Amino acid sequence: MNNTTNRIIRTLSPIFASGLIFAIGCSSNISDRDIVEAKAPQIRSALDQSRAHPARILLLDPRSPRAFAEGHIAGAKNISLTEVKTAGPESDLAGYGWIVVCGDNPGSAPAIAMTKRLLALGYKNVSMYRGGLDDWQRKGYPVRTGQ
Repeated sequence: MNNTTNRIIRTLSPIFASGLIFAIGCSSNISDRDIVEAKAPQIRSALDQSRAHPARILLLDPRSPRAFAEGHIAGAKNISLTEVKTAGPESDLAGYGWIVVCGDNPGSAPAIAMTKRLLALGYKNVSMYRGGLDDWQRKGYPVRTGQ
């Protein structure tokens, strides 16, 4: 092999290895078809009821902290995909009756990935609000800024 080929292999090896680890670590049988959709009125009602029963709903927003600070559904918690590693009683997400993941809109890659991760880890009662922040704002529901 010549020097150029060796350089390319040395450059691509870590990238390939990390991609392989990611693929193995995230493999599951979860697909987009497994995602249950939550509707805005259901979410709003559960959020209203959560004032008296805080464990009723957890609204997760996996967008970047910057996007979250610029605007999010009132009551949402900003958690990144990398923060969700395990399920079980010791998890920060344990004990909620309903976990709803919300992004910007139906094509929100972070929200889709977070929903799939939660399902793959075995969380029950997980849904995705496909309309996301865009739909929430169109409906005139409360939005907050900041952390």
